[in-house]
Amino acid sequence: MFYSKVVGWRFFQLKRVTQAQFYHRPEGEDFCVILPFLAVVLSALLSKIRQQETALRAFLLMLLVSFTLFAWLSLHTGTVSSTLSVNSGFVKQYIPATMRVGAFQSGVVGYFNDNVINLDGKVNRRALKALQTNSIEQYIDEARIDVIIDWRERYIHRYLSERWLTGWQPCVRQPATTARDNSLCLVRKDAEKTVDAQPSP
Repeated sequence: MFYSKVVGWRFFQLKRVTQAQFYHRPEGEDFCVILPFLAVVLSALLSKIRQQETALRAFLLMLLVSFTLFAWLSLHTGTVSSTLSVNSGFVKQYIPATMRVGAFQSGVVGYFNDNVINLDGKVNRRALKALQTNSIEQYIDEARIDVIIDWRERYIHRYLSERWLTGWQPCVRQPATTARDNSLCLVRKDAEKTVDAQPSP
């Protein structure tokens, strides 16, 4: 009965969202149910393992090593492990808040910058409809997006035609890239605002 009420409440939460773009995390309410459930399961598991001291120590050591390894590889190797995080700082530093920025992978970038518009449709119904009808370029024009920033091959050149991209040019400054994630910043050729990320006249 409890879980049926929770499911009904989650459905209501999803239905009442009417914004074209939002950065409320829809899985937040789910965690209120999932985390207590995982806590109960983990507690039961640990109670069984606790009877075997060696197994318990091995389990805790595995958790510690996994966390340490992940943190070291992500934050302490001196390299860019995720260009999505770097793109967030790039947008905040070089692009004024008055300019609209489009990004297919907008989760991290949009969390830290209010002027980011989602283009892959995960949190933007209009963009989703545009992708489904092959009219994402028209949507970008109608949304008056001035800058696009995302991975070059996986998103920009995959969803946007070369002909349409002739109306855009690379920003003077480009975000950091990795061998796997090759980010690209583009600005409209007719953009009126002058920003550090724009090409020099």
